[in-house]
Amino acid sequence: MRHGRRPAVGTLSKQHSRTRLALALAVALVGLAALTGPAAASGDTQLHPNGTLLHPPHEPRTVTLASAGGCQTLLSAETGDCGVVHATGGDLIFTVEAGPPAQDGLVSRPWTVTIYRASPSVPNGWLVALVTNPQHGDPLPLSANVTAKTADLTGDGYQTLLVGYRAEGTGEILDMDIVVGTATGPRVAGHREFYKGVVQILPGRLVTYAPIYRARDGNCCPSFTEQDEIRYRTRSFVLSTGPRAPTTRVNIPPGDLG
Repeated sequence: MRHGRRPAVGTLSKQHSRTRLALALAVALVGLAALTGPAAASGDTQLHPNGTLLHPPHEPRTVTLASAGGCQTLLSAETGDCGVVHATGGDLIFTVEAGPPAQDGLVSRPWTVTIYRASPSVPNGWLVALVTNPQHGDPLPLSANVTAKTADLTGDGYQTLLVGYRAEGTGEILDMDIVVGTATGPRVAGHREFYKGVVQILPGRLVTYAPIYRARDGNCCPSFTEQDEIRYRTRSFVLSTGPRAPTTRVNIPPGDLG
């Protein structure tokens, strides 16, 4: 009866070596997952205007603004925020106005954002180009706060308008509209919703922070945070997925919107 040759002392069979290598690799991958969290989804996402609240008005409206007057004269109650956007195709004016609280004890209320462009036919006239205008007869959504900021995101020296709508509640949902100018007036180039959204405006880009939850995480305390970027690429805005890290190690800055 013949017996197979045993491995020499101090050596391992090829099969045993492969098994140990596989086990070591599995342990390394588990350790890496514990440090970095769930793997981030790869790839880029092009932003589209779907979901925006900004639409052309149901009926055309033009207002007159004296050449020496400021944008504050466009505010219906002389309260709110306004500003000028040095956009492609010509300057734009925006106004942000809050309505009355929807219910006692809550901060949520309807907000009206209006974007004007210069009238092609009325001297010192400004035409309402976009306004928060629900579709299909829906009521205007309520927000706890709405802010509008300008930034040069396209790299051509012209400004983009960013509008952030912050919802009340533990989700702190932030909806963001990206508005650019064109030869025929402003258009919404992209819309994005962020859960517990934080958007930081930096030169040429936006940096966003998103919570990543494990199964047993409380809403307050996500295990990981993902840092993504939004940049202008070839006539569109694109969100690029960034790294994930334990939330305790991420220095999340104050958001610039909402």
